[in-house]
Amino acid sequence: MDWRRISALDLDHMTWELDVATLQENIADIIFCNLDQELIIKYLLHCKDCLSTSVAQLESQLQASLDQQQRGQQELACQAEEIKSAGG
Repeated sequence: MDWRRISALDLDHMTWELDVATLQENIADIIFCNLDQELIIKYLLHCKDCLSTSVAQLESQLQASLDQQQRGQQELACQAEEIKSAGG
């Protein structure tokens, strides 16, 4: 299905001028088109976009968790150092 060709049709002009030839050129494509492949591709692209968004969110959450873990480890190391200093 040639969507550019379909979108370029001027329906007002075709109606006003009774442009049957243009209508006949395009009607077979419209009537007998098989949209399965196009819909499958569109669905797959939609899924890819959703998955990309999910991956970006999960990467952000992972980075936040790693940052929090690093801060916790630094705080734990400081506390361990304080305990060593106080005890001996």
